[in-house]
Amino acid sequence: MVRQSNIIKIVGEESYEKIRATKCLVVGAGGIGSELLKDCILMEFGEIHIVDLDTIDLSNLNRQFLFRQSDI
Repeated sequence: MVRQSNIIKIVGEESYEKIRATKCLVVGAGGIGSELLKDCILMEFGEIHIVDLDTIDLSNLNRQFLFRQSDI
């Protein structure tokens, strides 16, 4: 509950309610996409959908944090 009140202090009650009601589509969950997803989750977006048709390669792991070596 403390974290929620901190978000409200930053963006205001009305904006927070808009964020909670927002649906978000993120295309790509790689280096930039995974950071954006983290931010959307921390801001408590109402609904988040992810589309990523790429495969997980060892060379991709250093740029993002959603996957581990066991996911290859």
